[in-house]
Amino acid sequence: MDAIQLIAGLTPLGLALGAAMADTGVSAPASLSTSVLLFGASAQLVAVSLLGAGAGVLSTLATITAVNTRLFVYSAVLRNTLGLQPRWFRWAGPYLLVDPLFAIVKVREPELPDVESVRTYYLVTGLALWFAWQPIVALGLFAGPLLPDGLSMEFAGPALFLTMLIPAIRTVAAFTAATAGAVTMILLPELPAGFALLAAGLAGAAAASLGARWRTLR
Repeated sequence: MDAIQLIAGLTPLGLALGAAMADTGVSAPASLSTSVLLFGASAQLVAVSLLGAGAGVLSTLATITAVNTRLFVYSAVLRNTLGLQPRWFRWAGPYLLVDPLFAIVKVREPELPDVESVRTYYLVTGLALWFAWQPIVALGLFAGPLLPDGLSMEFAGPALFLTMLIPAIRTVAAFTAATAGAVTMILLPELPAGFALLAAGLAGAAAASLGARWRTLR
């Protein structure tokens, strides 16, 4: 159920990414290969855009690394989860680590009984996202001219953010955090998708903290 919900949220982003990559001048096979090699909207868009503009491989790789620095934060947060897993999972699991998977694993982890259940949940959800992402981006790439004009990376990001948070919205504080995060993403359209999600998460956490303090002082 979680995977289906996340895929629904990823669909506008994947379609918008595919359409954006089609405008870069990079060949379709090269553009689609980024879905396998990088598996992440912001990194894929940066890679294809830079290569389309004639950037060198080294500068492209350096920029992709900078865009993906938030994944080091995610890995640090998940260190207890990953540290208890077998070595093969510690090496292979991070390949699937994208923003939606990180968010949903942190929500569901306390509900799972043991490390094996966490690993199974992570892999099943992560692989479902991966297999869905490939055709969604391809559809956006080839059907870009047929997509609605309003479909863009700027508006697909907030939709994904809210979809990621729906499983955690069980209280007024959680709703406040989700709203603050979505507004932040809308107000920061120029940031790469990954950094916008990180900024939205920080804004949501700040809103929840301020709300809790206000309720305490009442």
